[in-house]
Amino acid sequence: MSEESKKKSKPECPLPKEMRENMKNVAEIVDKHKKFVKKINPLDFS
Repeated sequence: MSEESKKKSKPECPLPKEMRENMKNVAEIVDKHKKFVKKINPLDFS
């Protein structure tokens, strides 16, 4: 099987690996930010 046909046979993963890593990092940052805001104002994000 050639590399090209391998790529085409994987439609379940349209995002490049770097992009998925990036999204994971962004999600972690958002999570940290929410916890930080919760410390300042406990009424938010309850």
